[in-house]
Amino acid sequence: MPSSISNSKKIGAALLGKPTNFIRASLILLLILVAVVLGLEWTSLTVATHSSRILSRSAREREEVKGFRRKPGGPKTVLLYGNSLLLEDVEFPRLHDQLQSGGWDARSLVVVQTSYLDWHFGMRRLFDEGCNPDVYVMILTPTQMAVDGYAGSIFAYYLMRGQDIFEVASATHIHPTEAAGLLFARYSSFYGLRADLRKNLLRYFIPGLNELRAHLIPLAIKPPPADLVSREVEKRMREERANIEQRGAKLVVVIPPVADPNDHSDVAIQACQRAGVAVLAPVSAGEFSPDMFTDGFHMGQAGAKIFTDRLIPELLKKINNQETQ
Repeated sequence: MPSSISNSKKIGAALLGKPTNFIRASLILLLILVAVVLGLEWTSLTVATHSSRILSRSAREREEVKGFRRKPGGPKTVLLYGNSLLLEDVEFPRLHDQLQSGGWDARSLVVVQTSYLDWHFGMRRLFDEGCNPDVYVMILTPTQMAVDGYAGSIFAYYLMRGQDIFEVASATHIHPTEAAGLLFARYSSFYGLRADLRKNLLRYFIPGLNELRAHLIPLAIKPPPADLVSREVEKRMREERANIEQRGAKLVVVIPPVADPNDHSDVAIQACQRAGVAVLAPVSAGEFSPDMFTDGFHMGQAGAKIFTDRLIPELLKKINNQETQ
């Protein structure tokens, strides 16, 4: 008959072995989860940037502007930044070549759906990454300069610093849950680019979706009241000018045309001038007929050519004047 002491030893050994098995199983499970997360991150980043012309450009340009500044003995530097209006309305390769001929090294940074607040906070991250050209050129509409909207998770992934999350939440008036989502999106390509992944999948399975959306969902929002545009644009441009000039650079604002002739471009121009910011509007509001726009917001090829033709000499003159001030 086995002794009670022997049974106790066996039970004790079994109990001692259980924690070891549990820890081993937990570590295996943790490694599997880490592998899944890393796989999702890599897959989402690869698929998103390879399936979307815009995201591919954004990813490439984000790398190109890191550390972008004038090198000793090198050309003067200028960064053009904005949303899809910069992508569609400006023939950047041609603009780049003309600026290069004028002694400027030009880069662009496009992040879709962005407006003023996205870039206000985004500048901080660019500064931290060593981006400090001689001139910054902001390309936004008066509405985009005045409203409190932001681009959501794609803004967080490409432009937001993690430490700014409380300021971002306050400025955009978002719920804490949404703010937590932005913080995840800042560090996760899967979370930050998930909305664009869905759009790309829909476009793949539903050909012609973009054209259908352009007819069903207007891209241009109704302009806010003129007095709000005047007040907010002046205040924000003063602040942006001060932030940029602290780093020894200059700010230029370019206002692209939209189909709505009542977009308060004249009000925004006057507000920029009061703020001491150089401003260009190569095409006047209402000058282009609606058929020059593909969706009421972005210009077609003919409009982009005219806009770029006018922008090149005006921008060269303006940034050269900024450089001598």
